[in-house]
Amino acid sequence: MGRGARGEEDRCASPLGPHSSPLVPKITDFGLAKKLEEVTQTQSGAFMGTPSYMAPEQAQAKKDIGPAADVYALGAILYEMLTGKPPFKGETTLDTLNQVLGEEVVPPRSLNPRVPRDLETICLKCLQKEPKRRYATGADLAADLGRYLGREPIRARPVWKTERVWRWCRRNPLAASLVMAVAFSLIVGTSVSLLYALRANEQAMLAKRAALQLRFDAAVRESEANQALSLLTSAELLCDPIAKADRRLEQSLRFHLGSWFQETHRSKHLLPHEAIVSVVAFSPDGKMALTASGRTLRFWNTATGEQVGNPLEHENVISSAVFSPDGNTVLTGCEDKTARLWDVATGERRGKPLKHDGAVRSVAFSPDGRTLLTGSEDKKARLWEAETGKLLGTLSHENPYVAVAFSQNGRLVLTGGPDGTAQLWDADTLKRLGEPFKHKDRIRAAVIGPDSKTLLTGGEDNVARLWDVKSRKQLGPPMHHHNWVMVVAFSPDGKIVLTGSGDRSARLWETGSGNPIGPPLHHVLLIDAVAFSPDGKTVLTGSRDHTARLWEIATARSFHPQLNSPDSVLGLAFSPDGTRVLTRGDDKAGRLLDVGTGNQVGLALNHKDGVTAVCFSPDGKIVATGSKDKKVRLWDAETGEGFEPAMPHDAGIERIFFSRTGKTLLTISRAVKVPEWEARLWEVPTCMPLGQPMRHGYEIQAVDFSPDDKLVLTGCGDRFARLWHAREDKPRKPLLVLKHKEYVPAAAFSPDGKIVLTGSWDTTARLWDLSNGKDLGVIFRHEDYVQTAAFSPDGRTVVTGSWDTTARLWNVSTGELRVPPLRHHAKIWKVAFSPDGKTVLTRCHDGTTWLWDAATGKSLGVPLKHQDEILAAQFTQDGKYVVTGGTDKLIRRWRVPTPIEGDPERIRLWAQVITGMELDENGGTRVLDEAAWETRRQRLEELGGLPSIEE
Repeated sequence: MGRGARGEEDRCASPLGPHSSPLVPKITDFGLAKKLEEVTQTQSGAFMGTPSYMAPEQAQAKKDIGPAADVYALGAILYEMLTGKPPFKGETTLDTLNQVLGEEVVPPRSLNPRVPRDLETICLKCLQKEPKRRYATGADLAADLGRYLGREPIRARPVWKTERVWRWCRRNPLAASLVMAVAFSLIVGTSVSLLYALRANEQAMLAKRAALQLRFDAAVRESEANQALSLLTSAELLCDPIAKADRRLEQSLRFHLGSWFQETHRSKHLLPHEAIVSVVAFSPDGKMALTASGRTLRFWNTATGEQVGNPLEHENVISSAVFSPDGNTVLTGCEDKTARLWDVATGERRGKPLKHDGAVRSVAFSPDGRTLLTGSEDKKARLWEAETGKLLGTLSHENPYVAVAFSQNGRLVLTGGPDGTAQLWDADTLKRLGEPFKHKDRIRAAVIGPDSKTLLTGGEDNVARLWDVKSRKQLGPPMHHHNWVMVVAFSPDGKIVLTGSGDRSARLWETGSGNPIGPPLHHVLLIDAVAFSPDGKTVLTGSRDHTARLWEIATARSFHPQLNSPDSVLGLAFSPDGTRVLTRGDDKAGRLLDVGTGNQVGLALNHKDGVTAVCFSPDGKIVATGSKDKKVRLWDAETGEGFEPAMPHDAGIERIFFSRTGKTLLTISRAVKVPEWEARLWEVPTCMPLGQPMRHGYEIQAVDFSPDDKLVLTGCGDRFARLWHAREDKPRKPLLVLKHKEYVPAAAFSPDGKIVLTGSWDTTARLWDLSNGKDLGVIFRHEDYVQTAAFSPDGRTVVTGSWDTTARLWNVSTGELRVPPLRHHAKIWKVAFSPDGKTVLTRCHDGTTWLWDAATGKSLGVPLKHQDEILAAQFTQDGKYVVTGGTDKLIRRWRVPTPIEGDPERIRLWAQVITGMELDENGGTRVLDEAAWETRRQRLEELGGLPSIEE
């Protein structure tokens, strides 16, 4: 039984604790063991055995005692091992025998909740009062224990409480009758109390559900600042019985967790050491990693996490190490004032040690492997010939070196020191190149980017900084930690930055924007080393907590090529499928770009003046551009070839819109001679005008076409929304005029075309009957301007967005809120439903775009961010992605979250394994040690591995 422990559960189940020596039980004839000198014959009829371990038939001195009594005794032993006490123990032998005969045993889990349920069931089957209900033989008991240890279903079944009560009644008929009589007399008296209790329980359940909801809301809010805490809390809440009973809450939790499924970096392997892990590095092929801890260098298989070969022992602490470009050699720097070369295959030293006058803190190979670079506490960096160990040159610094590096092209050498500067040198002449790069405090790490044009530094001012090598200017915002930035690294393609900090976390950042990618990678203590694998899919971190961890980088949440625009991007539009983007700027051209690469597609869409408006047709095959040159043009979206003729206007173009079928184009311009705004309709693709202009006294702020394209709806700054015929030759007059008290920046048709929705700066949105233009009396009210509004695809719900920083989902029939307001941090400029109506998109003034579950009103993950303002955000036609573009010249595609599937316990284990953390007693987080993490990883594999999400 002592070796029957199974993982953490069984270590906890042992009364002797998880660190006790294995128990090796030995069974003797109970109550019959005596000292050899006392051996005498047992008298006939004498009481034999130990009462606590005696089966009931033995206690009654029955004659037909058989193997079932031995099974009972084994069950009694197992019971005491699980609980620390025998199943029955009275003050006297007679008391114990009476318990054995007349009382039911207390289930082990009532005394020790950590006892596995299957093991409790086996134990209780052994302790049944009736022999025929026990295992027939010891072999049957052993077989069921074997099934338990093999993680197979056991044959024993638990005894329910009702069955135990019935058995007690059969053994004690008189007492049972008295109890029944008393119970019957109390039924009437307790009925009212029971009703009150039920109501109280219902209220208590509602209170618990509300408390659970508050915890979830807090976890969602926390997701921006502490993704790991949000993930772990949500997974823990999903396991709560109340969440399982509340379908809407459970769905919210699954959506929130699903939003992180592809966003969270997975803790892949944990590599244990005896001391601080100060160095990590990948081999050039990525199949092997090295770690240095104390005086020992180890090699690891990155696929399995297993150690490879024998460790390389040094005379003193290893402070740096790196693979050669061909992967056959390792260069190490040591506290013993030497750097050494080692043969990876044999573990033998190569050549003589490279001697310094101080500890060697940093080492590097040139890209061709012919030159070595070492940085020492003796305030010198040295260049060596790799083959001979010949000293080639020395770079002097005012302070000890903590970082040295080669550029990818081999032409530059980088050095960094505790004086807060990093210096570039010419690798051939060893001369300084320009002014140093400066931090506000000591520099702890520095590296040159793969393109040799950028430089990354980290320092004791708690930030990492990206620099342009040529201009010496900082690129993007600093990347902040809560403590010193100890180490930095570039991904092989240079698009991601990795930093390790004294705040016990490593973080991944977008090189262009400085935005964090996914949650931090946590250790128990500060992180001294980080590295990217050659394919950029895995990172390795080393910490003072005596571990190194391999992390699998999450599938990219977004891709973000630069918009290849020669000038600033002032506006853009996306094709319906999200694969093309049309940009406008001051360079007198619109440009079609591929979203995947950022490269231009086809020809530039040239005008004679700045392009002011761009738009895609609903099928994505045609694009329209409007310009200050007073013309609108149509273009082929694949080739950039223009349609003829151009559509002339009297003034510059402000906005353009395609109808729902794409057969009509609406253009907006401001008249020159009179203070009026004009909307004009044009036939696509002939570019011929359709009737007279639709004139407005103020700026036209909203446009929508009816589902059949026969009607046009406009919202205007003069407080009116107007309904127009789409095709009319005579001077146009509105069919209906819908009045608000302030500007009308939002106007839309319902999906069936029978109702009109308008939103106004009078803080209301309203519904109007299209047949007669009457207000339906359904008012959707905000505390500030209503800026945007939209119908759901089924027409049953309206979403409104306001400057009061909320979006609200309304029931079209009743005008009531469907869910609590969707709260933001800034004014809302746009709202939209996904094609299936399940998700809501909101775009804010602070440069963020949010996704929300329409059924519950809960946000789906953290906001979608750009470094600067987001100019456009839309769902793709299939609803699987959202595409965004901003003034930072980045395009991004984001997967719309779907619910995570699987058993809640499996999801909780997944959250713990991928983050390497768990919740503590106070609802915070703590990092799992090696044993705890491995136990959870194994259990997750037993349950089927990673959960899945709906595709």
